[in-house]
Amino acid sequence: MAFEMVALGDSIMWGQGLDPANKFSTLVKNWLQNKVGDTVNLHPFAHSGAIISPHPDDHLGQALGREVPNKAPSITWQVDKVTNTQNINLVLVDGGINDLSLEVLLNSLTGEAAIGNWVENRLRNLMKDLLEKVVATFPNAKIIVTGYYPIVSPATNLNPLAGLLTLFGHQHNALNFLVSEGLQPVFHFSLFHPILTRLSNQCKVFYDQSNIVFTNLVNGINAITPNRATFAQIPFNNNNSYGASNTLLWLIGELDQVSLERATQCSLATIPPKLTCLDAATGHPNVDGARLYADTITNLLPALGF
Repeated sequence: MAFEMVALGDSIMWGQGLDPANKFSTLVKNWLQNKVGDTVNLHPFAHSGAIISPHPDDHLGQALGREVPNKAPSITWQVDKVTNTQNINLVLVDGGINDLSLEVLLNSLTGEAAIGNWVENRLRNLMKDLLEKVVATFPNAKIIVTGYYPIVSPATNLNPLAGLLTLFGHQHNALNFLVSEGLQPVFHFSLFHPILTRLSNQCKVFYDQSNIVFTNLVNGINAITPNRATFAQIPFNNNNSYGASNTLLWLIGELDQVSLERATQCSLATIPPKLTCLDAATGHPNVDGARLYADTITNLLPALGF
C-alpha cells in the first residue's frame, strides 16, 4: 500500500520560488521513499499567502496559481479538501504568519510587545483550533508542525533591509520611527541601524514565542495520544536571515527558480498588486533554506516511527 502524505499551510510550506524538486516537502517525500520502500504520494495543498482563519472566499477554491499570494483558500479549508483522510500517514502543517502579516511584523512602528501579545493571545488560539482539526481529520497520521525563522536579524545588512522595507511599503513608517528616535528623517540605508535593531527584535520575539506556542500545542496533542505529533523548530542563526552573510532566503530582485512561471500567474491575478506578486519569493527559504527545513524534519521522523 502506498504511503500518503499531505502538506498544508502557507508559502513556506508551499516552497515559494522553488522548483518542485527543491521544495522541502518533496525532499521529505524522497527521504521517506528510501525508508519505507513503498510508493510515497505527496498531496500539496499549501499556497502562498494562506491564513489559518476561514476566509469568505474559501468557497472559490484554488482559483489563483499557488505562487500568487492570497489569503484564501485558508489552511482550515485545505484540511477539509483532503480526501481519503483515513489513509493519510503523515501531515506536514504550518500557519500563522499571514494571519499576523509581514506588513505588521516588518513595520518598525509595531513594537515587540504587540508582536508578543499577538503570538500569545491570537496565534495560540488559531493554531490550537487548526491542530485539533488536523488531529480529528487524520486519525491515522503522524503530524509535523513546522516553525518559522527570524526574517531580519542583527546580521542583516542595511542596504538589503532598505529594499525589503521598500517592497512592503514601509518607507513612511521607517521615517516616522527615525523621528520618534530623534534622528534625521531621511530614507537612506546608512541611517537604518535603529530600524534594524527594532525589526530584528520584533522578528526574534515572533520566532522565539511562536516556537514556544507550537511546542506547547504539540505537547498537548501527545499528552492525549503519545508520539502523535512533533514540532520542527528551524535552527536559523543570525547569519541565515535576510540579507546576512549566509542568508538562506531569496533576496528582492533575485531570479528565483519559478520567476517566469509566477510572472504569468501574477499577470492573470487582480490581487495582490502585481509588483508585490512578482517579488513574492523575497524572504522565503531558497534552495539551501529548504534543505535545512527538510533535514530538520527528516531528523525527527525516526522518533515518529518512520
